[in-house]
Amino acid sequence: MWLELLKRVFNASVLLMLGVYFLQKKARKLNQTEVRLLASYFESSLLKNAAVVEGVVPFWLHKKMAGVVVKHIVFLRKPLGLNHLQLRDSKLVISEEMLQYHPQVYLNDIEILAHELVHVAQFSKGMTIFKYIWASRRGYTQNPYELEAYAKAAQIKHAYQQSLFKKVSTK
Repeated sequence: MWLELLKRVFNASVLLMLGVYFLQKKARKLNQTEVRLLASYFESSLLKNAAVVEGVVPFWLHKKMAGVVVKHIVFLRKPLGLNHLQLRDSKLVISEEMLQYHPQVYLNDIEILAHELVHVAQFSKGMTIFKYIWASRRGYTQNPYELEAYAKAAQIKHAYQQSLFKKVSTK
């Protein structure tokens, strides 16, 4: 039994690394808006070192998952819309032309990015792919790494929900 489990973990880790290797070249650093939005919640060194790949994920990621992290690289299934936000006096500001989108879209993007950045922090503090897989043995929803990521992301989303969105004229 243990030998079979070890083989599965090894095969999964080889596939994982192959998928990541080819996609990491598309990575970008967090932009100024993303850094400013999350600076109160994450260490500056983490925000500086994290990288994002948008619109493409490793082939092994389940279709229902929005993103995945390997070490410091965040892979997101869809691009973020956070470039259209600004932070002024601790309030989120949306340009007029972007008000056609519901504010919830931006809050969801903040929540997804924050969730994945928690995993970047976990990797920096010693989490490994093997530790993550072991922590998932009772299921994804019982994984302590996921519980922490969901809790912190919800806290950040809630904090921005409490701030008022303001219109800004771009003229």
